[in-house]
Parts: sequence; structure tokens; C-alpha cells
Amino acid sequence: MDCGFEEWHSTVLVRRQDFNAEVLNKFGSFVSSNIRSGASRPERIGVVVTWPSDMQVLPAGLASQRLTESILLAAFTDDRFRSADDEDGMNKIEAAKQNRAVIEVLGADDSGVRRGQAVAGGVMLTRELVNAPPNVATPEFFAETGQNLARDSGGCVTCTVLEKEDCERLGMGAFLGVAQGSELPPKFIHMKYTSPSTTPGKSRKRVCLVGKGITHDTGGYNLKTAGSMIELMKFDCGGAAACFGTMKAIMALEPPDLELSVIAACCENMISGKSYHPGDIVTASNGKTIEVLNTDAEGRLTLADALLYAQQNIPSLDALIDIATLTGACIVALGTEYSGMWTAHDDLAARLETAAKQVGERVWRMPLASEYREGLKGKISDLKNITGSRWGGAIVAALFLQEFVKKEIPWAHLDIAGTVWSEKQSMATGVPTRTLVEFVESVGRS
Repeated sequence: MDCGFEEWHSTVLVRRQDFNAEVLNKFGSFVSSNIRSGASRPERIGVVVTWPSDMQVLPAGLASQRLTESILLAAFTDDRFRSADDEDGMNKIEAAKQNRAVIEVLGADDSGVRRGQAVAGGVMLTRELVNAPPNVATPEFFAETGQNLARDSGGCVTCTVLEKEDCERLGMGAFLGVAQGSELPPKFIHMKYTSPSTTPGKSRKRVCLVGKGITHDTGGYNLKTAGSMIELMKFDCGGAAACFGTMKAIMALEPPDLELSVIAACCENMISGKSYHPGDIVTASNGKTIEVLNTDAEGRLTLADALLYAQQNIPSLDALIDIATLTGACIVALGTEYSGMWTAHDDLAARLETAAKQVGERVWRMPLASEYREGLKGKISDLKNITGSRWGGAIVAALFLQEFVKKEIPWAHLDIAGTVWSEKQSMATGVPTRTLVEFVESVGRS
């Protein structure tokens, strides 16, 4: 058989029972690493895949999608901030582009490949937003990105940007309290996808994703010190970035019977003469007062107003998910492979766990331990933003957010502090964009 490829290098055999998304993720890394490490870089790489026609563990179309995602994401590089020329006058970026190979997947399902390209494109946007330095990925940059997504959507996505004055009129004192120390104006962003088609007799499902969008976090007056990763605090926008990446993938996939909202309250947490202080009391848009005992527990304050806005402006929510790089305590508890998940809704937990497993990402359900709730009650305010105890910090943060969500709404909180960044690769992972895309589509199908 002549496929136009001069050499065959490797054969990978996978047992039927082991054939899953995690294996395909590893295979994508294997393909890309072999291309990068080869003595000569071929112009064309052939990946030949075969699987039994009765494959039930992972159908051919879905396997083709996951394989495409894994190869594209493993091959991802971010050259946007490299200088064009080195000391020898060689254009490094152009040289890198010339060294890239065309990867042809032979035997794959075409629609699966197209879906894989759409999902990978969303993950790449997530990575680019998190990778970008904070002097580039500002609140304004996020607002422009949302507007560009809407412009490119063909009419299925709208983007509304609330300015500081709009947020003041809505009483978003928790969000604006965090934002007030920065010279850069905050941006409250609401994108909405409405599926172009609906199944006869079926109404659209409504899902809202709320992402923490702190574009740089100094910690405020509770300043982050050496060893607290202050140099990496550009990744504190990882929740908002994942929401934007999910929206990009969804608008390309165009799933029917769905209305997806993405909300991001974007600002910086800075130190200045205007910054909020430890001990300040801020008022959220529902009138609840919050004593700020630690200015570095700022994400939960911005999310409080964002969650309230979602409930006030999106009727009959079928799912409300917030995604945030919220606590170092979550990293201590779960490390860098598992995102923490908190919810009081078992069906929602099962759906998120299934979505993560299907794409090869990992979430671990954590307890909403009501025993810790008492510590959040204020003496001179309704709530405090921390309890003052070292223990159970990730649980306490989730309990704080739950204070701003109606009990009847299916809500979950994802803490991605440990999974947003790869130290080994020195760049963003894109987690949990693939999980969110899978989850959102599954809600639309239900």
C-alpha cells in the first residue's frame, strides 16, 4: 500500500478494554514528541488508525475526535511573544513554522476530525488567554476577545460588556471593591450562544458558565510574597479563559437545543491608594455585606456578584457552573492532576464526572461541609470572606459561593487552581475546557 509516506516508524497496539480518552491523549503526545525529537523533520506525517467496527468502548467517530484533539493540543506552541530575529538574523518564528509538519490521520471518521478541530481550537484559545502576560491580557483584552467571538459567530453569539458605571448601578460592590485598586477599568462580560436549530417539540436547555477573571492578582494588601507564585498570577484568569474557550468550541460545533451563557467579571487585584483594605466591608448586589478579612481571597468576591447576575438575568437555568483558580488549599488537597468539584446536586456531579472522564480530564467531588459554614458568619457584617482558620480553605471558599446561589438552582463550583498550569511545559493546560464542552453538549442532548 502506497500512502505517500517514505518511512514507518512505530506501531501502537491498545487493548480494547483500555481504549479511552486518556490513552488517546497520551498517543497525541507520543506523535508530537516523535516529530519534535526526530533528526529530520518530515513534511508529512501519517497516522493510520484502525479499530473494530463493533467498537463500543469508544465509537469510531468519537475516537477520531479525541485523537484529533490530542494530536493538535500536544503539538500546540505559543510563539506570540518571541522576538522575530535571533543574533544570527534568523527569523525564529518563521523557522518554527517551516519545521511544522502536516499530520494526516488516515482511517479516521471525517466528522469526528472536524469536531476534534473545533474542540482543540477552543482549548487553544483558553491556553493563549492564560499564557498571555498580564500587560496584554487585561480586562479590556478579554472584553475585545468576547466581542470578536460574537462578531465571528455568524449571529449565534452575542456579547454584552458592562462598564464600571453599569456595575455601580447594579450594586456590584463586591466585584468593584476588588477592582478599585487598579488603574485599568473592570469589564463585566456576558456572552450568549443561542443554537440556530431546535428539535421540534423540544425547548432549549439553559446553561451558564461563570469564570473567575482576575487578570493579575498581587494579593492586594495581603500581598503575595516570594514562593506564593506571584510571578504566575496571570493564570488567575484561568476560569474566565476556560469559559471563553468553551464558547469558541460551542459556536463552531453549533449544538442544537441549547442556550449557553458565559459570564466573566474581569479586573485586577492591585495595590494603590484606592485599593480596598483588610477590614473593609463591601456590599454584594443582593444586599449582603461582606467583611474583607483577607484581600487575597478576592476571587470569591467577584464571583459572588457574577453568580447573582446570572440568576437575575437568565431564567430557568438547567445548570450554573463557576470555574475558578480559587484556592491554594485545593492544590494541597488534590495536587495538580485533579480539579476540585463542589455541588449539592448529585445528578449534576455525575454529569460533570462523566464529561471529565470522557475527555481524559479529572475532577474529584469534595464535600460542602455545613459544619464549616458557621465560621463565615460575620460579627459586624452578614459574612466574612474567610474564616480565619487554616483548615478546609477550599471547602470554605465553596461554602462562601453557595451563599449567593438559590438552593433550587443546579450549581457546581470547580476549583482549577492546581490544574490550570503545567510546570513541566511552563504553560497553561487548557483545563477544564474539554470537560465543559462535553458537559454543555450533554445538557443540550438531555
